[in-house]
Amino acid sequence: MKRRKTILALVAVISLFVLFRTQSVFAQTQEDFVQQDSGAAVLSQEQIATLNQTLNEFAQSTDQQGNKVNSQFAVYITKTTGGQSIEGFAQNLFNTKQIGDREHNRGILFVIALEDRDYRVQLGAGWNGSLLNEASIGDYVFDSDLTDMLRAENYYAAITQVVNRTIAIAGTQIEVVPSLASHVAAYHSFLERQEVSRQNSFRNLLIGIGVACSFGLIGGGVAVKYHKEKKARKVAVMEWIGMEFAFDSDREGILASDEELADTFLQTKLDINQDNIKNFLQNYRNNTQVLAKIQNTETTQDGTLKYDVNQQALAYQPFNPCGFLRKTT
Repeated sequence: MKRRKTILALVAVISLFVLFRTQSVFAQTQEDFVQQDSGAAVLSQEQIATLNQTLNEFAQSTDQQGNKVNSQFAVYITKTTGGQSIEGFAQNLFNTKQIGDREHNRGILFVIALEDRDYRVQLGAGWNGSLLNEASIGDYVFDSDLTDMLRAENYYAAITQVVNRTIAIAGTQIEVVPSLASHVAAYHSFLERQEVSRQNSFRNLLIGIGVACSFGLIGGGVAVKYHKEKKARKVAVMEWIGMEFAFDSDREGILASDEELADTFLQTKLDINQDNIKNFLQNYRNNTQVLAKIQNTETTQDGTLKYDVNQQALAYQPFNPCGFLRKTT
């Protein structure tokens, strides 16, 4: 009996040792995917731990055959990019940190520069041709809720949304672990609502054309379609402008309303994307500064202002490569 108790005690000790070693190895496999620069520590250690849990779970994603794809997702918080564009900064950091691997190149990096009021999701080339792209991120990840959270300096909620929603889109291309499946399901629901809205818009358009035809008003139907498309383009531009104004201080030097800016941008015939809108807004600021200086020296005889700076700034197209203002015709 005594010998039996000794054996059982030995087995218990060995079991505890194995369990401890297993837990230690598991703990060592957990990577720290969240980094804050000095002076940019806006997340608590508890918040970082929660984000890291999600990001480590995402790193366990596989392809359809069950093979790991090393889908690393990192978050980097800094005060400023030091004058470098957010695009260049994010790409250089992505390559330096070697996020993901060479075989799959399914890495993701979210960079937010607090003082610059700028942010970006950088993707590895392995996502090319998938649903995870700049357009889907703009539609689903960078929405008005994110803008509100950043303006309120609720950085944890904002970063959590970026992480969860980016993972949701990525989950349509790879197999995520069950704990993240709800995010993917939410994105599928979003896509379904978009499709229903698109079908309803198309159906309403057909109804409008049918009614117009019945009254011999084909021209009116075409006009309705044109105005709908024009309105949709304007809404898209205003959404991008809203994202560029994620922080109140971003509107410094902007005298025009979002609607005025959108109308003027559409007159330039530029493609509707983040880079073009960002350059357009910067050129508007530059035009405003130049015209304000001119206005200070050019007044009417009774001392009143000669013209409205905002109206004049909106009347100019963005700078040409030579740096001269060029008025619209």
